[in-house]
Amino acid sequence: MHIDARRLENHSLIEGDLCIVGAGAAGISIALDWINTPFKVILLEGGGFELDPAMQDLYAGKSIGQKYYSLEAVRLHYFGGTTGHWAGYCSTYDDIDFEKRDWVPRSGWPITKEDLEPYYPKAQQILELGPYEYDLAYWQKKYPELVPLPLDNQVIWNKIWQFSPPTRSIPGTEVPS
Repeated sequence: MHIDARRLENHSLIEGDLCIVGAGAAGISIALDWINTPFKVILLEGGGFELDPAMQDLYAGKSIGQKYYSLEAVRLHYFGGTTGHWAGYCSTYDDIDFEKRDWVPRSGWPITKEDLEPYYPKAQQILELGPYEYDLAYWQKKYPELVPLPLDNQVIWNKIWQFSPPTRSIPGTEVPS
């Protein structure tokens, strides 16, 4: 069921056992895990089902450092989130992504790559990526023409990416018109 909170009376109470904030790729995937359970799940999304310029303006901001696209252009504030223009590029995180680096403000994660490892195979399946393999040697056996660039691996390393096909509708989860 879909409820547009803009049409609720003031001080309305929405009750559930679990509230997932954000209906992007992660929020929708989590919500799908709770289908056919005895729990009432609320999937709370700030935007609607279509791109709304007023909602999109909430992402306006300034990016400092390296030149990059405007924040409101790279994020989408509606059901499905940024998957609306995501090209399907998928890969595991690198070890350095988790490390504290003095030259990168607010770097370092409170978890490790190993903490995420149990969740990658399920994500791989949801995204229809094929084999859970991100090792160059695996792909070189399959495609011998893959030759790594002759560069210093301490500076630039080879990384494998897989591509998720366009999103499809999951039976029973269609959004009502």
